[in-house]
Amino acid sequence: MASMEAAQTQQRTNCSVCGSKIVRQDMPYCIYCGNNFAMMDGSATGKRKETRNMTRLAKMPEHDDFEAALTRDRGEGPEFDRWRRGAKSGRTTLLFGIIITGLAVVMNWPTAVIVLGGIAMALGLFQFLKNKGLQSERLKMPLMKRPCVVTDRRSETEMQFTTGITTYFFSLEFGDGNEAEFRFPGRGYHTEPLSKGITGIAHTRGTELVEFEQVRV
Repeated sequence: MASMEAAQTQQRTNCSVCGSKIVRQDMPYCIYCGNNFAMMDGSATGKRKETRNMTRLAKMPEHDDFEAALTRDRGEGPEFDRWRRGAKSGRTTLLFGIIITGLAVVMNWPTAVIVLGGIAMALGLFQFLKNKGLQSERLKMPLMKRPCVVTDRRSETEMQFTTGITTYFFSLEFGDGNEAEFRFPGRGYHTEPLSKGITGIAHTRGTELVEFEQVRV
């Protein structure tokens, strides 16, 4: 009995599909992956009192750009593209190592060349598997496109050598009044971060904000 109660408590605090923390106990679905847990224990109703943002977002389907913004493919974002390039680079390094090692064995080259080829293979395989793993982990989550308004934002900057890498965290409120925070990697000084109050279509995968298509309402 105790173990069953513990399992139910875990279900009520974390999504059983993506593992994300349940933002509100009365929510009928996971705001990050869409998993429906309204009937989990009969307590989730999902009903929210009408807010000003909900009223604004209800008008978005009337906008001329709404359908195009909702169906447009914006890709997976620069972070995913960087992982794709990393996997490609790792594969190239791996093949280079295999070729060098093979030639060294056939041509009876010095042992140092064989060692160099082995190092290249190891590094290439590691880089390939690491970046492929990051891509697979991201794609496990469904891509969700929803009207929203940015209600808050914060940022964290991490120094990598002499370069500062900024990651933004945007709080988004959706059309049903539910709200959650999403991670958005910075895209350099040439890209202005989203401001509070801006409306549009959020492309999300799990806790990641992949893209944001602005639609003014």
